[in-house]
Amino acid sequence: MEPLNELFFFELELLSEKKNLAQITLTMRLEISNVDIAAIRNNEYPEERVAYFYEKVLTENLLCDVMERFKVACDYVAREYHFKGYYFLMHRLDISSWRFRHIMNGDRKFFTEEFLRAFNTSFGEIFNLDWIIYGEGLMFRDDYHILKNYDLHSRRATAEAGERATRECQITHDYDSYYDIFHRKLLVKKALNPDYARTTYENLTQCYTDIQMHESEIDRLKRTIEACEREIEKHTVRIKRNRERVEHFKNLRIGFAFSEFLEDIERL
Repeated sequence: MEPLNELFFFELELLSEKKNLAQITLTMRLEISNVDIAAIRNNEYPEERVAYFYEKVLTENLLCDVMERFKVACDYVAREYHFKGYYFLMHRLDISSWRFRHIMNGDRKFFTEEFLRAFNTSFGEIFNLDWIIYGEGLMFRDDYHILKNYDLHSRRATAEAGERATRECQITHDYDSYYDIFHRKLLVKKALNPDYARTTYENLTQCYTDIQMHESEIDRLKRTIEACEREIEKHTVRIKRNRERVEHFKNLRIGFAFSEFLEDIERL
């Protein structure tokens, strides 16, 4: 595998081509300073620090791919519904032109998984969201649209085409092999869900609170169990003593009965 700093510069160059922007402009937008670039180039940063910047650039690349697939879906509905440009979509989606511009520019505050789900719902959920978000399978969800648009003739052909499309999407450049498919999907998931990290933090905080509550409850139950065990021990000692007394009285009664029996024999 190539060194991480080379992977970083490869992803940066690839992103520059996708966005048709100069690398210096990209690094400014991604809040990566010239000092950081020089340090990465000269291997002056530890791998953890380089990985942080690499993940930033890789995430932007993956989001560019999501946007390209989303625009392909937009082109399809524009043809189907005879829309004259993307802006007719905003009326169908009932969003403002200002918001729609931010979405089409890939603004993470607006271009989210929630928006993509709403987009798909507004057109009868004909699209495969896994294809739009992760590039897995084919663009359409149902066999009718797949057979119609991909010139296929059976469900088996549909399944094979979906598997082939997924494999082709997951083929990456030699440089682009630092993260596995699952990690890449996770990066996209986090990027398309701005509240993901906050929600996760809130869930962890709630779990920690619940654990503390359960621990206090467990401590209380432990103390109750210990008190019951001490009480059982006291009753066990008392029962043992009573049994000894019963046995003692039993022996005495047997002794008295035997003595009376002997006396009766002597009288005879």
